[in-house]
Amino acid sequence: MPASWMKTMDFSSDTVDRLREQIRARRQAQEGIGVIPEGVEWVPVGMPLDDAEFLQQRKLSTQEICRIFRVPPWVVGADSGGSLTYSNTEQQSLHFATYSLRPWLVVIEQALSADTVLFPGNAYRQFNLDALLRSDAKTRADGAASRP
Repeated sequence: MPASWMKTMDFSSDTVDRLREQIRARRQAQEGIGVIPEGVEWVPVGMPLDDAEFLQQRKLSTQEICRIFRVPPWVVGADSGGSLTYSNTEQQSLHFATYSLRPWLVVIEQALSADTVLFPGNAYRQFNLDALLRSDAKTRADGAASRP
């Protein structure tokens, strides 16, 4: 696929053949600088390198932020680097709840429980992640089916 096209208002077969032959001859001869005749415009097909680099940098920045906060990229809508299936997402959700959310929730629980105005005496607060930490969907369904 060509990286660019030459656009001309004079689209006669003679003009096209002449331009094509001139380019071919210059390539074979490896002559210095190519010159585009009057009335011909060079039109790039691909994305400019600056734009491609910007997009790649955004992707990398998103992945780095996810890595810092231990958040799977798919949670924030970023490219996770592979195809996601239901079982992959399910396992990543368990991983997210265990290794990303839980440490922060423990810190919040400790801060709330230490506040004697909010929780006097021996009262404490604890977040319930049971719904998130249950095993896979098949095991949950089998467990629910076995209950009376």
